[in-house]
Amino acid sequence: MTLDPDESDRLLKLDTDETNAYVQDLYRETGWAEARSYWAGSCDRLRGEVARLSDQQLAEGEPPLWKSIAGESFNHFPLHLAAPEKTVG
Repeated sequence: MTLDPDESDRLLKLDTDETNAYVQDLYRETGWAEARSYWAGSCDRLRGEVARLSDQQLAEGEPPLWKSIAGESFNHFPLHLAAPEKTVG
């Protein structure tokens, strides 16, 4: 999936719960194997989205956006992969 700039900006403003709800709704009918495969390829997509942002944009917010991206990428997602049955509503 490729996001247009407006959708990307909108999604960047969501908090963790809103992001989880968005992703869960988007992929509700997706099987676990396909979802895991999609997640495995998400690193390249994330790099592409982040590359479009300026250093100033990455430094905005509290915590700064770069720190939120890192936390969500390296801490949050693996929790879902470790126990998917606990993270699906």
